[in-house]
Amino acid sequence: MKSQRSEIRRGFSSLQESSKSQFGRRDSVIQCAQSVLSIAFINEHFDTPQPVSSHYKGRTQELASLKIEVQRPYVTNQQKRFVVYGIGGSGKSQFCSKFAQENRNSFWGVFWIDAKTLKTAKDSFARIARMGKVEANENAAKAWLSSKDRPFLLIIDNADDPEIAVDQHFPQGEKAFILITTQNPQWRIHGNVSKKGFFHFKELESDAAQELLLRSAGEELPWSTMVYEVAAQICQTLGFLPLAIIQAGSAILSNFCTLHSYLKFFDQDWNRVREGQRQRRGSFTNITVYSSWEVAFKGLVAKQNQTSEDAVELLKTFSFLERVRIRMRDAKKQALAAKKKPGKRKSLGQTAKELLRTLVIAIMRLGEVPTLPKVLRDVDKRGRFNDYRLRQALKALVQLSLIDYDPVTDSYSMHQLLHKWVRERPEMSLKEQAVWCQAAGTVLAQALLLPPLGASQAAEDLRKDILPHVIHVHDQERDIQKKIEENQIDRTRSWPSLSTALARSQVAQRAKFSLVYAQNGYWKDALALQKDVAEFLYMSLGKDHPVTVRLSLLMADMHWAMSEPDNASMILEDLLHHVRASNGEDHEDTARVLDKLGATRWMQGRFKDARDLHRDVLAKFTKLYGTQHPETLKAMSNLDHGKMHTDTLMVMDNLAMTYFDRYYTSVGFGDRNDIDDAYEIITETVKGRRKVLGKEHGFTLWSMCNQARIKALRDDEGDIQEAERMIRSGLRIAERNLGETHLGTLYGKAQLGNVLMLAGKYEEAEHTLRGILVVYDESNKGHADQFVAMGYLTGCCQQLGKEAEAARLRERLIKGARSLFGEDSPWEDFFYRKYGR
Repeated sequence: MKSQRSEIRRGFSSLQESSKSQFGRRDSVIQCAQSVLSIAFINEHFDTPQPVSSHYKGRTQELASLKIEVQRPYVTNQQKRFVVYGIGGSGKSQFCSKFAQENRNSFWGVFWIDAKTLKTAKDSFARIARMGKVEANENAAKAWLSSKDRPFLLIIDNADDPEIAVDQHFPQGEKAFILITTQNPQWRIHGNVSKKGFFHFKELESDAAQELLLRSAGEELPWSTMVYEVAAQICQTLGFLPLAIIQAGSAILSNFCTLHSYLKFFDQDWNRVREGQRQRRGSFTNITVYSSWEVAFKGLVAKQNQTSEDAVELLKTFSFLERVRIRMRDAKKQALAAKKKPGKRKSLGQTAKELLRTLVIAIMRLGEVPTLPKVLRDVDKRGRFNDYRLRQALKALVQLSLIDYDPVTDSYSMHQLLHKWVRERPEMSLKEQAVWCQAAGTVLAQALLLPPLGASQAAEDLRKDILPHVIHVHDQERDIQKKIEENQIDRTRSWPSLSTALARSQVAQRAKFSLVYAQNGYWKDALALQKDVAEFLYMSLGKDHPVTVRLSLLMADMHWAMSEPDNASMILEDLLHHVRASNGEDHEDTARVLDKLGATRWMQGRFKDARDLHRDVLAKFTKLYGTQHPETLKAMSNLDHGKMHTDTLMVMDNLAMTYFDRYYTSVGFGDRNDIDDAYEIITETVKGRRKVLGKEHGFTLWSMCNQARIKALRDDEGDIQEAERMIRSGLRIAERNLGETHLGTLYGKAQLGNVLMLAGKYEEAEHTLRGILVVYDESNKGHADQFVAMGYLTGCCQQLGKEAEAARLRERLIKGARSLFGEDSPWEDFFYRKYGR
């Protein structure tokens, strides 16, 4: 670094020496400066569509040309974009991965998204968001990338669908360098660097193609003229497509055929593949690549040994998982751990994860027969897993270039075309598709452990990483089910239904998959799966069974998370009816359902009902446990989880706001110690929730808003300004992640209005608060938070001298307080003291 800086100084000092040497010296200076910059931008994230093949050849001119564009200074307010288009198998993704590898230190981060569909793009952005430790969604990921002032590379891969505008995937910010791979030439318009802004990949040059084939096939040097001629014939037949050439070389290297006999095998498979595509009315665009895979696949089947059979089953299973980041270490490790004995069943006080575990155990006892590849199913008499056998099967697939291995992430991946072809080969019947889709789901389900075995941070992380695979399996399952139903209508004979023969194993999977969806914020998908499980359990166990009751409680939690308290209330009311009928009025489970229903009433704004329910619950717990039991003391039954447990953090947040309320509701404000204690506790809560839940989780934003509210009342003018900044920052995230009309977002805006008043910005506060009340009147009229905003607006109008408007609002506010809390409640007294009579 010092030597480079010295060279820069020497270069600039000598620029005036002579006009003859000036430009050469300047080039040297620029080169040194670029070298220094590459060190300054040490790469922190590196994620590409696929590992770069060790046999990668060709495209050297294109790589060099694009590298020049990286080195050019960024133009103000303009990001760099470049498009690589061409037919499937022409090496577009490999090229971009190679480019990223060679220019890694020119970018602070290298990222990619799979733009094949809107859903795959959404999932890819969620993965990027998790790297940035922000909320796992597309908007959060784009905002995180755009917030950086250092160059980053984003590869938008497989942007082939003309119905999906590729520019919707572009993050804002001038520091982005975006590479787009597509088969759609119309996306060329988005390229804005170099003369054309795009490369058109057709095929490799003849010499490069021949070298790639011979190196992939392991042909010994020196290569004779005859070898070159045969290689030229093969490359010409394969259309000089890199993907097909590498596949052909791998088949030859594995002794499925020789260099001289390859075309004979290829021609046989080409005709069969063509006929299969004709019968299915499929596209002939990628038939050359498909045929090259068929040579390797048939050769693998023909070996008829344990390794080849295991490899074929794994390949079929992989084709129903998401095609990237397939980690087999999780499958084998967790499958063994899952054989451990389950712990004692707990009551309704257990966590959602523990409830799901109870569900899965009960379902498995109904008679689940797991569908798995033999290599993952077979264990010895001592229950030991044959790791060597698995590694041999994976090695066989890697050697044939049917899958790729990435040692950095210790994961496997498949090319997009191969991923689709294995699922849709002419020999893959619909029944077989259903079997291997089920096998893929079983692999995932066995990898997912539930508490207490799955309570570790590693298990939590796994449920985040495994989400794309769960989504893909779920999508494939729906497609297969739809085809089966269509065949049942079109044909006289009955096809097997996923709701009969496969139902028991699937229902256990869906219970687990719902946890994956829920943990990643896919509440709607989690609820849909839980409804499927509930339908199965209603028929198998009945509505009164404890397992069915627990599932109903989980479904209510999903509605809670989606800010749908009315739907949660309907489930809980029905649940309460069954619990009372089964266990009686004074049973502990009845008390816990009542407790949950009371919290839901509070969320609905029915505070009087909530208070009555909680009084009843307190009486029941006191009778059951005594006055000092954790349940009775509202300690949430898990004090042993420690300071960073989510429920502990929730209690801390409530405690902080209890101090705040005592200070805020006192005449002329209360004891200064209360506000200081509140701020100390809420600050620890924010730190904890950021660490445990992430910076953009809804509960983290809630605590940040409360922290800002407390900070705004701590006298210092700087605290008010900082409080305003904090709330605005949180609102940007809430609007992006939750939506502008979500109850949490509206609550944050109301608090912003209050802070603006404290800062003396009354006109802006009035505008903000009036806008909130309009939204409440349209969608959540009568909600408790509406009256909080109304109270703030009342005080604002008083400060602005709008006494008539303030009086009208005050009357409406008192009526609202009476409807929520009853006559002569403390809140009515507070509003009178705060805003007059």
